[in-house]
Amino acid sequence: MDKIESQTCSDLNFNIPPTVDPDDNSPKIVTYKKETDQPNKNNTNDTSSKPDKWKPLLKNGELESFEITCRKIQGNLNKLTIEKFETLAEKIAIQCESLSNYEELQKIVDIIIDKAVLEPDWSEMYSDLCQILYWRSREYDIGTKKVSFSSALLNKIQREYESTPKNFDFTTFTEDQEVSVKKLKTRTLGTVKMIGELFQRKMLGFKIVNKVVFDLVMNQEPHEHLIECFIQLIYGTGYYIDKNPNLRPVLDLWFGRLKELAQRKEYSKRIKCLIQDVLNLPKAQWHKKVHRENAKSLTDLREKVNSEDILGGSALAAQFGDIVIVGQRYNLHASCTYGDYMKQQEELFKVKKANETSR
Repeated sequence: MDKIESQTCSDLNFNIPPTVDPDDNSPKIVTYKKETDQPNKNNTNDTSSKPDKWKPLLKNGELESFEITCRKIQGNLNKLTIEKFETLAEKIAIQCESLSNYEELQKIVDIIIDKAVLEPDWSEMYSDLCQILYWRSREYDIGTKKVSFSSALLNKIQREYESTPKNFDFTTFTEDQEVSVKKLKTRTLGTVKMIGELFQRKMLGFKIVNKVVFDLVMNQEPHEHLIECFIQLIYGTGYYIDKNPNLRPVLDLWFGRLKELAQRKEYSKRIKCLIQDVLNLPKAQWHKKVHRENAKSLTDLREKVNSEDILGGSALAAQFGDIVIVGQRYNLHASCTYGDYMKQQEELFKVKKANETSR
């Protein structure tokens, strides 16, 4: 079987300030020590032949505090939903506030992004979590420079993006390799969607987004999956770019590239239909009828079911779809949500910055 190979986007430069490699001070792995008993030859009830218990080897009788923090944050991430966002995001923010150095912060950011890129449908929620942590995390001194959550986030996003392949045209692969390729595609899509969501929140600059676009589709014959990732990036950023007169010419360049790709015979009808849907967005003021929506809360789903019942059931309602503004932040406006919590945290951040400036 041919070995799967991939090229990476190694030329990307996010201009991250020099930082200490977070891997140098990564949390220690908990090791285990086998507990054994000396066999007693005179004891007929000797139990030494029974399976031995395994107990963690503790340092000074306790697990290291940072190891505990990592486990708690991972547990909270596993439970994170739209309904529980306010409660769990607050817990994670408090846990991050207790970190003692930048290397620990980088490790936590790595944990969050590693989970986020594997769940593209929830990229808006994970990006909102990143924004909360950006507002709440403190700065750290490394040499003569100060680094913060933004530095750790940019560092992780760059590493994640550079590891994405530029070509998915693998000739043959085993069933296990097919699973790996599927996971790799999901991770690539998740990374691109996170970049778009973070741009919306002004946590990544437009130059980074434009660089990603060039890497995805400006080569001679981009893979269909990379075109689809590009389309998702437009869905996440185009609405805001189109409202900025200074950036609109670049958006026109993107659409021009999509028109070129749509004319090529080597691409499937499916990808051409996706391209045409995107090209129609500016004319429709970025309004689009959707039948597959973003992740929703249970409250919103119940309301949707009630609406479908009025229309005569889900099968009939699906024919109508929902009209949405593509790229508009959903979780700040839905009835379920944590929009008030986000606004409250933003105001607290502004007050904190104002106090720091007045000192």
